[in-house]
Amino acid sequence: MSVNQLEMSEGTIRQRKLFLTASIFLILMFHGGVSLGNTLRIFGTSISVENPEFLISFLIFSQIYLAWRFYKYFHTDKAYSALKSQYSHALSQKLDQILMKHIFRSLPKGIISYTGSHSYSNLSKTDDSKGVYKIKVEYPVGGNEGYDSTLITVPKKIFRFQNVPIAIKFLVRGKIISDYYVPMLLGIYALLVNIV
Repeated sequence: MSVNQLEMSEGTIRQRKLFLTASIFLILMFHGGVSLGNTLRIFGTSISVENPEFLISFLIFSQIYLAWRFYKYFHTDKAYSALKSQYSHALSQKLDQILMKHIFRSLPKGIISYTGSHSYSNLSKTDDSKGVYKIKVEYPVGGNEGYDSTLITVPKKIFRFQNVPIAIKFLVRGKIISDYYVPMLLGIYALLVNIV
């Protein structure tokens, strides 16, 4: 299974920086008590602003625009497909590990290896009966005597809820929190505190 890497382009990184800057500025305006006066100084020139409330509205609309740009750039980089691929790979590895442990526990005593390849993705495609999967496992017997086989019943319930810890680990370890959720949550918070 090929795992896509999450690589953001320079454009996406630039949009994220602009979006974060606008979000932080709006949050500072609200929590820091920053207010815009009637005069602005740009390159040493005083500019009189008759309606400073308009500037806040302008900043809020700019924030919405920058959020949209960041969202579009993030999708252009195919970030979601890369994140989905990484999550699917991590989940598949964990479910395969659970399956292997169950197979080895179910083999006759003294058997430490078996032939064939079994994975959860292949197992889940088979028809289950009454909440169990059945797989045939061959294992070597004695020196050169050959192979024996056994039918192993794998209950579906051992795979239930395994996606939850994987999702939590993935969110914490992956770049998704720092690259997408933190900027979006800051942006939403900045909008909410300034609009409400």
